[in-house]
Amino acid sequence: MLSAASACATSTTQSALATGNTQAAVAAYEAEQARDLDDLQRIAEHVLIVEARTEDRARSERAWTILRGMGPRAEGVWRELEDEPGEHDGERVRAEALAFRAQLGDATAWRELHALAEDADAAEGAGRDPEVLALAVETLDPERGAESLRAWARSTSASVRSAALEQLASSPVAAETRALLSELARSEPDEGVRIAAIRALAQQGPNASTSLEALARGEPDDDARAAALGALLAVDPLRAEPLCAAVLSDAPSMLGVAVAHDVLTRAQRGQRSDSLEATAEQQILSALAAPNPTLRARAATATLVLAQPPARSAMRQELEQRIGAERDRRVHILLALALRTGPSSKHALEELAEGKDVPAAQAAAELWLANDPKAARRLQELATSTDPSVRATAAAALARGFDFASVRQQPITSAHALLDSDPRVRTTVAAAILRSIERLQAQP
Repeated sequence: MLSAASACATSTTQSALATGNTQAAVAAYEAEQARDLDDLQRIAEHVLIVEARTEDRARSERAWTILRGMGPRAEGVWRELEDEPGEHDGERVRAEALAFRAQLGDATAWRELHALAEDADAAEGAGRDPEVLALAVETLDPERGAESLRAWARSTSASVRSAALEQLASSPVAAETRALLSELARSEPDEGVRIAAIRALAQQGPNASTSLEALARGEPDDDARAAALGALLAVDPLRAEPLCAAVLSDAPSMLGVAVAHDVLTRAQRGQRSDSLEATAEQQILSALAAPNPTLRARAATATLVLAQPPARSAMRQELEQRIGAERDRRVHILLALALRTGPSSKHALEELAEGKDVPAAQAAAELWLANDPKAARRLQELATSTDPSVRATAAAALARGFDFASVRQQPITSAHALLDSDPRVRTTVAAAILRSIERLQAQP
């Protein structure tokens, strides 16, 4: 993938980008008679580069999250961020770029981050940005660097502790590691880090069973308890199954749905728990009928994977019965997406698409992918919504489904969305455009 910095500025669009003027670049692109996909690609890359460099941490995090999820197609963006990280958080921006290249197998980038992790003092952090240190810690070898990782797992920074625990999850079985993970699983103040410790503890094998069972019985936080039950099920099914069965047979709850989802996804991977699966399925179906819409939404989210053909035909039949009675639009769209095929799903999507909210945009996008002739017009209407979340969903859908082969004959509605007043819209659409261009380039 070419970046805005790596190609000579030969077109009017590229000349505008060379000055950092996104608005002029989009205007030049839209004015071109023979629109060049390379130009559109560079505009989208430029939008993500600008957002990654911004001093607003929430906005830069959003851009980095998008870029991390794009894989090799974002390589040009990351190379520019490495060479010119910008004025704000430059060390961290460059470290993010190095981490991306290291994950793709770049030995030079890996060595630079690794040197930082080895040179820094885990007790004090050597005064470095903890997010930079977290990226460096991810380069430590879980097998040969367990001692260093255990030291980093006691860092004052939650992000560094989390990075260390992710690596320790792949470290060899060792009494020192197991003792540390057991302690953090009980007493770590950050919930996300505590859950990471629980999951890492499961990799220590059957010797971790006693600690995991204590957590599965006594952990007050639902998410952490669900993680403990799942971890115990992985290392000691005989101990775990009675505890899981008690949760699954109880009244529908967030904990019950989480455990049910774990049991059923494990079954899809071939790790069957025959004594639990029927109760797990019933827990989810009961939660779908619960008065609390948040609980119904959690259960509906679980069905997105579990109800896909050919898995769980009984669950699909139940969903077909329930979808018509669901009145909460957030839950309704999830059920429609879970079923995806069939008349009940299509009817629900058509009904939802008439709204003005995010579920409406999601429904219209799904209908467009199914070649519904009315859906494109509905998406174009929703792309002008006053709600930025709706605009982002609709414009990104238009970018994902646009026929770029006919780019010279018609304008791309989503290109103008790259100038949207809300950064969430700009970054979401930029990513969608890059993914679409990549799909086109991959075609024979």
